[in-house]
Amino acid sequence: MSDMSKSTPQSPMGQRIIQRMEELGLNAKQLSLSAGLNETYVRDLLKAETPNPRLNHLKALAEKLGVTVEWLDTGEQSAEIVRIWDRIPDRDAKRHAREYLENLAKDKDRA
Repeated sequence: MSDMSKSTPQSPMGQRIIQRMEELGLNAKQLSLSAGLNETYVRDLLKAETPNPRLNHLKALAEKLGVTVEWLDTGEQSAEIVRIWDRIPDRDAKRHAREYLENLAKDKDRA
């Protein structure tokens, strides 16, 4: 666990940001700079010194973390599924993915 997460009580969003930073091997300064923000932006956000972050800042952070703003905000995975779906390259690949998911749903219903 990072030093930031040990020393500072975190909001749910802060906890999610820390989780992704740890998964990606980033610290707060690296994330801030890679997102084109002030080098202390993420640190300040995690310390709740930035209580109402701007949407464009959250979008930049989400992109660098490989998640959606909705996931940062709510922790909901449905937005992640949509983001993944949008990255499937063509109709055939989407058709195969849809068939796979339908088969999974059928198998779950049978269980």
